[in-house]
Amino acid sequence: MDKKELTRIFEEEELILAIGLLEKYSLSKEYNIPMFSQSFLTPNIWMYFTERISKDISVELNGGFEDCERKMIAFNNLYEAPFPMKILEITNKSRFRSLEHKDYLGGILSLGIKRDKLGDLILDNDKCFVAVSEELTDFLIDNLEFIGKNPCDVKIVKSNEELPSVKFTKSNINIASLRIDSVVASLANVSRSEAVKLINSGKILVNYSNNIDKSYEVKLNSTITIRGKGKFIISEITGKTKSDKLKIRVKKYT
Repeated sequence: MDKKELTRIFEEEELILAIGLLEKYSLSKEYNIPMFSQSFLTPNIWMYFTERISKDISVELNGGFEDCERKMIAFNNLYEAPFPMKILEITNKSRFRSLEHKDYLGGILSLGIKRDKLGDLILDNDKCFVAVSEELTDFLIDNLEFIGKNPCDVKIVKSNEELPSVKFTKSNINIASLRIDSVVASLANVSRSEAVKLINSGKILVNYSNNIDKSYEVKLNSTITIRGKGKFIISEITGKTKSDKLKIRVKKYT
């Protein structure tokens, strides 16, 4: 793995993150020292690295929540040091207006924070739980006073027992194969030809990347985003039908 290889796979901001991660991996391997990413990485980045280097050195992933998507990577965490992140609990203090995921995310980003410094955001009633880079913890506690026009409180979560889990609805689909066009057709309830049009138009993301073709084979635990339809995880193969189709269990983010 080298920078030239990364430039063929990633573009723009993702490429910058991937190159930075490659440098940390190289230092960790050469000097046998622990190194952590300072950013929360999308699945296309952390999966790419873990698939290629897990045999060279130890690799750990942590995003703060079970079943989360955005994660930090640790190379050679020999002393089991904690990841450089905190979980913040943001409470909406308004009685008159509820807040959505986009509201919380927009409120945080409006403070000039880059998206890669935040992990997943999990909503639970009038609260939002978010994993953040440790270096930003005090800044957010001191400066995040409003989400839109709604006043809010921010505090560090002390115990993982207080954390909500990522919410999914579960379903089953039957498909001829794990080709992306077949999977998308079933998830979006369209024909294979319509699924191909969606893929070619860039409306389908696999692990946050739209650099795919209709014959791409989807791997288990991949995240598939269909714009206008939702975000799904291909969870497991549970068997086959009498007509030899695959029985697939799917989780959809709610």
